[in-house]
This record gives sequence, structure tokens and C-alpha cells, in this order.
Amino acid sequence: MAAVVLTAAWAASAVPSVAAGGDWPTYGYAAARSAFNPSEHALGPGNVGSLQQLWSTDLGGTINTQPVLASKVRLRSGRDADLVYAGTEKGRFAAVDAGTGEVVWSRHLGVAMSPSCQDGYGVTDTPVLDRPSDSVYVVGGDGLAYELDLATGATRRRWTIVSDTEHEHVWSGLSLVGGLLYVPVASTCDITPYRGRVVAVSTSTGKEVATWYVTGRHGPGGGGIWGWGGIAIDRPANAIFAATGNSTDSSEHAPYGERVVRLTTKLHVQASQHPKLPLGDDDFGATPLLYQVKGCPRQLAVGAKLGTFYVYDRDRIGHGPVQTIKLGGGADGDNSLLGNAAVWPAKRLIYVVTPSDAGRYKAGMLAFHVTSRCRLALAWHAGGSTRLASSPTVANGVVYYSAGFSDRLIAFDATNGKRLWTSGSALQGHDFNAPSVAGGVVYTGDWGGRLHAFGLLPAAVRP
Repeated sequence: MAAVVLTAAWAASAVPSVAAGGDWPTYGYAAARSAFNPSEHALGPGNVGSLQQLWSTDLGGTINTQPVLASKVRLRSGRDADLVYAGTEKGRFAAVDAGTGEVVWSRHLGVAMSPSCQDGYGVTDTPVLDRPSDSVYVVGGDGLAYELDLATGATRRRWTIVSDTEHEHVWSGLSLVGGLLYVPVASTCDITPYRGRVVAVSTSTGKEVATWYVTGRHGPGGGGIWGWGGIAIDRPANAIFAATGNSTDSSEHAPYGERVVRLTTKLHVQASQHPKLPLGDDDFGATPLLYQVKGCPRQLAVGAKLGTFYVYDRDRIGHGPVQTIKLGGGADGDNSLLGNAAVWPAKRLIYVVTPSDAGRYKAGMLAFHVTSRCRLALAWHAGGSTRLASSPTVANGVVYYSAGFSDRLIAFDATNGKRLWTSGSALQGHDFNAPSVAGGVVYTGDWGGRLHAFGLLPAAVRP
């Protein structure tokens, strides 16, 4: 099944060990969904232009998961290997050797058919690693959450999350914090009946400990959690933040539809705010980015589909946004503002990809500087994509994203927006989820069903 661009022997010697940059354990690298890897030091502005495709492996179906990476996994053979994990909409979930591109193991976790939207849904969600137990958690198209052995893929435990797989589906990345696995639920194609929610499962007892229904257990339908990152977790504050889709009542925002919501780790609502989104399909399809820079309160940023980008103070959610910025967007998903933002804390920079022009803000990658007043001001703009694209990823002075329908990865200097590299014709289809960057390698999966690794040839590696 693996179609490897370079020979296994060459790739094994050329691909840096993921251990050099650590794991990429969850969507956006961290539970706060920062999309920033502070441990990456191999790739930077001085050498990222020399990236080459190291391998490309066919997983046999559309890939929407962000790859996660586990370093030094002890295999049955006794060999340690760095493994990349990704799923497909055909229901396949695979562990791939990061050094060679060879599939180490794979599982079929089901495909849900939804006649109402004439499509099938498999593993869409980004998994999450649990290194102390050497497990990976993922939800299949069959609606079950699985705990799988990192090295073998063997099932350790499983839980039913979704029973009505024709109408409900897990799009978002899973979270694992404080011994609780959080699973966000939305719909297959936004057709009722469905109930958006977040389910919390104890990984120690194996029991479901809490469920938060966005529109209430017996209220109106809808209220999906659609963002690629699902929820964002503020570990020091023991708080969870979600941005929700519309409910099916006439207001579209009752009880907690179309809102930014703060919850406890046991999923009790602490605060929420509806930013007066207009009627129609202008709900939240992104995950809040949690960030804090020196001299400012703890903040979050999140965009709504029609293009409004909101900044909130996290401890004052109920008071409403402290800033709104009008970016590009639309009700048509192909042109909506759906991506999550990313942050480079030390440089006070927030990155977001906008699908179309809106006033002074042009389509493509935007970088905003957090001012001394704790507001966002445009730092630079770089073109590269119109229409829907992936969320950005930041590592060691470089910001990366996948240009959606343009079928290519792009890397910019994160300080000034200078384009440093593109993947050319390497991708075999559209690419809408954010790349992962660790250990000097960039990983992404495309709609052509291929998982890719881009890295440096030995001569291009810089100290």
C-alpha cells in the first residue's frame, strides 16, 4: 500500500528523528490550540526553502486529520520508531514510519453513510496521544471512540459516542487533559436531527463523566462543534472554551448556539456570549485560539463563517468581544472563514488565513501584531490562496499552511511574510487541514489520499 518516493534505506538515513523536536501530540500541538511548536529548531527561515518531499504514502482515502507524531515508539520487533498517525474518510486509521513512509499498522474503524448528503464519513477527527500509557485515542466513522496501542494498533478500550451515525459525526480534534478525554460532536452535513455536544470520558475508570449539550439535552437541535480543533483548554485556569454552531430554534442561538462559551473541566457553563450574528449560516466553524502576551490579559481569538474575527478577554467572555475585525467569508463553505488562528507568543503575532478580500484585508495569510493596548493591528499580508484553505502552523520563525484548492503547501517568514517555499506539484489533491511540523519535517495529508513528509536533504541541514 505504501508508495514511497525515496527508497526506504535512503529515507531512513535522511529523515531527522522526530525525537529531536518531540511529539506532535494533538491538534494544533497543544490543548490551547496554539498551532505553535516551541520545540522545533531544525527548520527555520534560513533553510526551509530547501525542503524536499521525503516520502508520500497512499492511505487509500481522503485525509482530513492533522497528522500527529509519536517519537521513539517501541515496536514488537524491539526497534524504536517515530510514527505518524492519520485517518481517512474511508475509515482507515494508520501508523506510518516517519523515517521510511511505510505503514506499520492500520485499522478499519468504520464509515458512516448519510443518504441525505450522499457521502460517507470515516475518520475525520484528529487523534490525540497519551504517551504515559502509550495509547492513541481516535473516533471512527462507526461513532466509537477507540483507545489503541501506539505500537500495534490493538484496541484497549472503546466507547460509544455517536449512535445515529447517519446524522451525527465527530469532525473535530480530540483533547486529553487531566485524565479526561474530550470528544466534540457535530453533524454529517448539518441536517437534523442531531445534537451538538462535548463528551468527557475518564481514561482511568473508562466511564463517561459528563456531557454538555450545546442546545440542551431536550432543547432544540443543532449546535454542532465544527472547528477542526474542537475545544480549546486553558490548563492553568481549568477552563474549556468552545465556539458553537447554530441551534434550530428561530433565534439560532438558544440556549448556547452561535456562542463563545467558557466551561469548567466537568463541562459546567461558566459564561457565554452571542456576538449578534445575523440569521442565516453565519455560525462558528472554527476553534478558539487561546493566547497571552506580556502586559495583556488572557485572550482568545475566533472567526465566524461570514468573516468576522473576534477577540475576547477570556475571563470576561460575558462582556462580549473587545475587538471585531471584518475579514473575508461567506455562507458557502468553500468561501467561508473556517480556519483556526495561530500564535507566536514571543513576537506577539497572531496568524489567520482569510478566503477573500474584505476592505484593507486581502485574501491569503494575515499576521496581526498584539499592540500595547492588547488589540490586533495588521503586521503584514502575504497572498497565496483564495477560497477555503487550511489553518496556519508556526514553528521556529516560519508559518506554514495548505492553500486548499490550490493543492500546495506554502511557507512564509513569520516575521515579515516573505514567501520562502512551496510544495509545487507534490500534493495529489486538495488539502484543508493544518500541517504538523516536528523534528525538521513537515507532515500533511491530502484529498488524493496521500500522507506526505517534507524535510531537508542532509546537505541542506543547518545547525
